[in-house]
Amino acid sequence: VRDVEMNLRMARQSLIPQIERAHRFGTADLRVAINEIQRESLSLQQKTADGAERLRIKQHSDAMIDDLLFVRDHMQGRRGVPQDPTDWVVRAGRNTRNVTTMVRLPFAMLASVPETGRILLANGLTSLFSDALKPLIFNSRKFGAAYAEAKQLTHALDAINFERSNMFMEGIENWHATPAIDRLSNDATRMFVRATLLPMLTSFQKAMSGSLVMRDILQASEGVVSGTITGAQRTRLSRLGISDDTARMIAEQFKKHGSKDDDVYLANAAKWGEEGRQAYLGLTGALRREVDKIITTPGYELPRAAHTEVGKLIFQFKSFSMASMERVLVSG
Repeated sequence: VRDVEMNLRMARQSLIPQIERAHRFGTADLRVAINEIQRESLSLQQKTADGAERLRIKQHSDAMIDDLLFVRDHMQGRRGVPQDPTDWVVRAGRNTRNVTTMVRLPFAMLASVPETGRILLANGLTSLFSDALKPLIFNSRKFGAAYAEAKQLTHALDAINFERSNMFMEGIENWHATPAIDRLSNDATRMFVRATLLPMLTSFQKAMSGSLVMRDILQASEGVVSGTITGAQRTRLSRLGISDDTARMIAEQFKKHGSKDDDVYLANAAKWGEEGRQAYLGLTGALRREVDKIITTPGYELPRAAHTEVGKLIFQFKSFSMASMERVLVSG
């Protein structure tokens, strides 16, 4: 049973990102994108006779490729993977992180509870009552459907995949054969994380926030088409990276496949198909960015050194504070 569960986790963490990359960029290894960068770099180098300028262009393109490969490995959970996972230093570091996780995670859980209030700060008191609490009481069936769709579109599946909790732990997953004591340490940590209820709380926070953000996007997109969009709505669409053209595509697909019932908006985005793919990508991309900002979820904020064995110990539990600070500064 353990091998089956491990294989499923491997497939989720490794195969799914590869499928998405192949669908978006043509190949799973990003070779097409890398070749395009190299061709553009070579073209720019041929246009200048300055040796120093050529060197600068080459260094810049090499850095872009390096960053691209780092993001690829990060998506698959391969960043910072040691060459020899059975080395005693690696094992000691991994078990030390497991212990500190079990010691400090309850405090992280308590610190995460007030994040529910950020849903109120991001959407406003009126929106929370009229768009969430009122439908929850008087139209629970429709609200449940909208909540489930937001949970799917925002990937609020922490209760299943422990995504955000793994970021606290600096990843306890290990796909190599390990001694029994290491497996026991990993399993105990995973069970402890589940017992803290942090994954379930994160799923609820993201799905609830996502349902409110999705309603605002759909309502504002309709306003773009009808010409009734308010200044506040246009500002929010702009902040979410949704242009007027994308908003019109979203509104078109929502009109075809979605539904409205009082204050509950159901996009039915799964039915948009290939015709509505650009609208789907615009909606889901905006949703995930906004939800990950409201319920702080780290991305690529940590320096490269944080993914070494020593760096994992030093930066454990630091990724959330760094991510929160960076997103506040970027958003102004």
